[in-house]
Amino acid sequence: MRQTLLEEIKKEALRIEEDTEHAYKSLYNDASLWRLVDLVLIVAIAILSAIAGFTALESFETGRYIIIFSAFGAAILAAVTKAIHPAKKSQNCHSAAVSIQSLRDRTRIFRNVEITSDITDSDAKEKLDSLDKERSELRLLSPQPSQWGRLLARKGIESGESKHQVDTD
Repeated sequence: MRQTLLEEIKKEALRIEEDTEHAYKSLYNDASLWRLVDLVLIVAIAILSAIAGFTALESFETGRYIIIFSAFGAAILAAVTKAIHPAKKSQNCHSAAVSIQSLRDRTRIFRNVEITSDITDSDAKEKLDSLDKERSELRLLSPQPSQWGRLLARKGIESGESKHQVDTD
């Protein structure tokens, strides 16, 4: 009976590990995407603003359309940046990914180390319940990963990029 219970607890711990691995890798991918979006928008705003400024200094009459286009483009991009907050989204995704990865790591340690020691059945069930509860809370608090982030995560996991060297020997 005890061995069967422990095996089922290990299986459930593996499910938590798998679930959290996909989630944290997806969110890391999303954080990278939002960092890139933020960088592209900021650079575009800077370039358009510089073009407008230099053109205005050079000659308003001959460069008036360039000034208008550049200033208008910079204003639109600034508004888009303010509206979507890519830097904040990147930070939120990254913070959630770190928390979820920590849960995955603690679950792995529980499954590989703690459960193989002299742990009682009730302590093992209590620990599993605690890990599962934390996973549920993180799901509620974390941003939803994008489809793009999920696809990259799945590809990376299937190629073995999240495996530790010790696990491949």
